[in-house]
Amino acid sequence: MDNRKWKFSFTTGAKKHSKHTLWMASEKVISLSINLLVGVWLARYLGPNGFGALNFAIAITAIFLPIVNFGLQGILVKELFNNPDDKNGILGTSFLLKLIIAFIVLLLIFFSRYIGIYTSEIEMNMILLVAISLLSQPFLVINSWYESQIDIKLASILKTLFFVLGSVIKIVLILKEAPLISFAILYSIEAFFVAVALVISYSIKDGSILNWFFDLSILKELANKSWLLVFSGLSAVIYLKIDQVMIGSMVSESELGLYSAAVKLSEAWYFIPLIITNALFPAILNAKNKGLKEYTFRLQQLCDTFFGMAFLLAIAVTLISNVVIVFLYGVEYSASSIILKIHIWSSVFIFLRAVLSKWLIAEDQYRFSLVSQLSGALINVILNFLLIPLYGGIGAAIATVISYSVTSFFVLGLFKQTRPIFIIFCNSLILPGRLIFKHENFFEKN
Repeated sequence: MDNRKWKFSFTTGAKKHSKHTLWMASEKVISLSINLLVGVWLARYLGPNGFGALNFAIAITAIFLPIVNFGLQGILVKELFNNPDDKNGILGTSFLLKLIIAFIVLLLIFFSRYIGIYTSEIEMNMILLVAISLLSQPFLVINSWYESQIDIKLASILKTLFFVLGSVIKIVLILKEAPLISFAILYSIEAFFVAVALVISYSIKDGSILNWFFDLSILKELANKSWLLVFSGLSAVIYLKIDQVMIGSMVSESELGLYSAAVKLSEAWYFIPLIITNALFPAILNAKNKGLKEYTFRLQQLCDTFFGMAFLLAIAVTLISNVVIVFLYGVEYSASSIILKIHIWSSVFIFLRAVLSKWLIAEDQYRFSLVSQLSGALINVILNFLLIPLYGGIGAAIATVISYSVTSFFVLGLFKQTRPIFIIFCNSLILPGRLIFKHENFFEKN
């Protein structure tokens, strides 16, 4: 076995990137931890039916997020990094574009009440109140500025403080036995808390947002670069949220509540591979520049680590899911345990997918990313349509695992361009055998 380790050159730039990643990771860990604990409390308070109704409104709203964001997140970071002196024009133009789209989407949601697509007045009001949060999305362009400048510290601190404030309000509402509609309102308020935190941070460090301005030439350039990413982002959200929308529409809000409880525990781990791959991406690119052997070794090392983590996680959760669900959510949610036992196995492919996403960028395979997301969304919708009427939340969990396995693994073997990463993934999936027989690479080319 090769004993090489990941090596980093801790120059000033590297240290800056490390601190940046640490602040982003800290914000994520704190918010996820609090959200999980308060979310469990909220689920127990609302019960499966109320919890399902709230998550249905959130899932519907989430589908519109890529449209409002217009695929600008990554592009803005790149544009602001390359042209920091043009920040007022870039930020002002992207802010106005997203704000106009958000208003249009919100109006469409509002007027959809008149075409009879909602099952009740409460459902309609819940969706509308949660959808108001879309108007906070334009302010996230400030986050792109901080990412481009590798200076997220103040924004992360303020966002965390406002997140804690929102969580405290949520706890107070639970203790006061507030009605369901209150939590839909709070969802949008929390979204605007993030916007306020970003505006305050920007005002302290970078000036007033009133200095921003609209530039038609910048709009044309951004739109030309981002339109394909809108479809990719929309496909990704459909991938993640369509199961919840379909359960709420085809079965019941109570079933959705049971499913949502399981999914929140399963998805709580997804941030781990994202943070690690973001931190190690420069090292991966550096290995690529050194040569194919070094590059392949580093990728194999990372994939093996991720597979090992995800596999052990899935085994552990499968064994203790019954106890965990009842302990956290109560007996009312006991049916969620079988859903969790199935859904957690999607983490194996989610963890590997994080490496795939970076590999596609390193190899300039952007179109495959779009094709993969679109095919994944289509497969997921078809499987959910077939399985949810038969098995409810269990069917949705099965559909999730199958669709992720197809688009994050099996489909890679069909194309010449993606076969190298497919071989690496194959080696990772037989990691236990490689460890037993001390074989570095079963699929290594001669």
